[in-house]
Amino acid sequence: MKRAWKWVAGIAAVIVVLIVAAVAVVASLDLNQYRGMIAAKAEEALGRKLTIAGDISAKVSLAPTIAVEKVSLANVPGGSRPNMVEVRRVEIQLQVLPLLSGDIRLNHVFVDGLDAVLETDASGRGNWEFGKPGQAAASSSGSGEIPFVSEVEVRDLTLAFNDARSGQKLRLGLESLDIEADSPSSPLKIAIEGDYQGVDFEAKGTTGSIASLMANQPFHLKLEAKAAGATMNIDGRIVEPMKANGLDVAIAVKGDGLKATINNLAPIVPALKDAMPYEPGPYQVSVRVGGSPARLALSDLKLAMGRSDTIQIDASGSVADVAAVKGIKLDFSVKAVDTAALAKATGVSAPTIQGLAVSGRVGDGAQGRPTADLTVNWQLIDLATAAGAASDSKPAVPPAAQRAGGDRVIPSDPLPLEVLKTVDVKATVRGQRLIVSGITAENIEVDANLNQGKLDVRHFQANVSGGTVGGRLNLDASRQIPDLDVTLQVTGVEGGSFLKTAKISDWLQGDRVDVQSNLKGAGRSPAEIAAKLNGDFQATVGEGKIQSRAFNLLGADLSMEALRALPFMGDNSEFTPLSCGVVKVWIKDGTATAANGIAIETDKMNVVGSGTVDLKTEAIDLAVKPEAHEGLGIGFGRLAGLMRVRGTLAHPSVGIDEMGVAKEALSTGAAFATGGLSLLAQGLLSRAGPDATALSDSAGQGPESQGAGAGPAIGARAAASPEPRRHRLVHAQPRPWPRRGHRQIILGDA
Repeated sequence: MKRAWKWVAGIAAVIVVLIVAAVAVVASLDLNQYRGMIAAKAEEALGRKLTIAGDISAKVSLAPTIAVEKVSLANVPGGSRPNMVEVRRVEIQLQVLPLLSGDIRLNHVFVDGLDAVLETDASGRGNWEFGKPGQAAASSSGSGEIPFVSEVEVRDLTLAFNDARSGQKLRLGLESLDIEADSPSSPLKIAIEGDYQGVDFEAKGTTGSIASLMANQPFHLKLEAKAAGATMNIDGRIVEPMKANGLDVAIAVKGDGLKATINNLAPIVPALKDAMPYEPGPYQVSVRVGGSPARLALSDLKLAMGRSDTIQIDASGSVADVAAVKGIKLDFSVKAVDTAALAKATGVSAPTIQGLAVSGRVGDGAQGRPTADLTVNWQLIDLATAAGAASDSKPAVPPAAQRAGGDRVIPSDPLPLEVLKTVDVKATVRGQRLIVSGITAENIEVDANLNQGKLDVRHFQANVSGGTVGGRLNLDASRQIPDLDVTLQVTGVEGGSFLKTAKISDWLQGDRVDVQSNLKGAGRSPAEIAAKLNGDFQATVGEGKIQSRAFNLLGADLSMEALRALPFMGDNSEFTPLSCGVVKVWIKDGTATAANGIAIETDKMNVVGSGTVDLKTEAIDLAVKPEAHEGLGIGFGRLAGLMRVRGTLAHPSVGIDEMGVAKEALSTGAAFATGGLSLLAQGLLSRAGPDATALSDSAGQGPESQGAGAGPAIGARAAASPEPRRHRLVHAQPRPWPRRGHRQIILGDA
């Protein structure tokens, strides 16, 4: 036994002597004499010139170190610079003993001042493709195994990428890179500092081993990175790292300011420059990423952003398949105390919103349509702050044709109804105040449901101008020709105040308005819907005042200046007291008919109107009959059908029913002269056109009683009656209206 140990000791001594002798031999060599041979071998292998301009030195020990200085590798002809790679100094420290078993291990690799450029030419060929074009690079006869390195230390690295075809230029700079591992199966310790496109970053942590990575076995990650004012933590593992399959990684990102982070990333993504006009405040995002690149899954998603005193956004949920956008379950809430500070900070004219709270859940429902269940509440939304202060000047409403910008008033452009088929929404909306164009709506309530293209606003209501506006709406966009069904009810709205505040008109004062309407139609545009419209519309106006100039209908040549010449028209006051008014219209197959359905009572006269509006062609045919309360013995109503409105909604024209005026003039004889009306009638007749027609009496009935194509029916004399039949407004006993100034209006024959 002792003899065996002597043999082992002797062999070991011989090995040590040989190693010492080898080291002594190496130490005695001048390695610089081999620079030419090394460069030639490299050029033969790479097809590029390798230059070693500095010294090649060796530090002799049991772990010898070889150092090379000022090494460069030539670039391709026509490259952006002469050299593809330049290195200031490279040091490699070997482990000698593992060499005896054929195992190459490096204790330490140090690289300083590495400056490399990777670039492509106009054809897309990269300068990292060695050898002549079309020629395969020389293959290595080695085993292909990568030597294990215990420590890698890099200082002052610059890597540039230039794409000649796109003009894209990228730059990565590393101030330092340190990687350590005790063995091939040990975890890697990483620390890195640098910048990408001028954006500084740093990261540190541990990863799985080189052995697990090369064997495509579970690879663990635990890293912390900082960049662009944000901090990111990554913790998890990849089951098959070489294929990126079996992801189970938790990612968390946080920062003090989202705007600052986005602006800091702008050098990397230019589109982010000034993308966020204001600073919402701190943010935190966390998510667990699972699956594979082909089917990423997100779980435990959490988002918190903003400040509680301005705007705060919170969200949580999961996404089963990111690429397919399936399995979405997200709960969210948005709270805004006051957006005034936000508008001031951004310099953007935005609506004032106070006490906003939006919450709900979004997901993916049946047939791939996203779903949303929303609840919206607010204290104040003032849209006027976005449009600027309203002008205090009196409103000037342009003619209908000018407003429409053409020959049609009802738009024929298709409605964007297809969007209703792309999402299902259930919404509950409650608001305290909403200001639009100076009009304030309070206690707003909307309950709506959108499902498979069918919009059902089953309830909407608001308090407006002292009254209530409410109703319902059904729109079925799933049909080939969409259906519309609308019910509108307006109760006690101060019409004068509403019109004046909205800058529409100022010709009413103190009038309470009630509206009841039920309309149904079908079509893809407002014009198509109007052409097939059916239903009814009734509006009642209570006691108040109406501007005298309002009787100058649509700028008619017969103006109030002419009417005031009549004895019963009284003084030239600006306003005329209005007792009441009513408009009742029946609509069938796109034709709106007012059969004596327009009535206005003032202190001086009654006005009754009849006629039709064809919503298909927008043609108008209306007649208006004034009837004096007192004055001339004959009564002004004897001028049957005195005014006639024809034309279209875009281009209406007001004229005289010449036949009616002439008939009444002949039957009343000298009464006109005594009242001075003969001059007026003569002037009217002189301006009469050739298209006057006789009017028939409909006695305030519905459109069915007149027959198809019937024109205005108002004020015609009954043949068998000794006295002319005249329409009148009868004041019934006042109904128990909950507000002052309303009367029941009955349209009919005397």
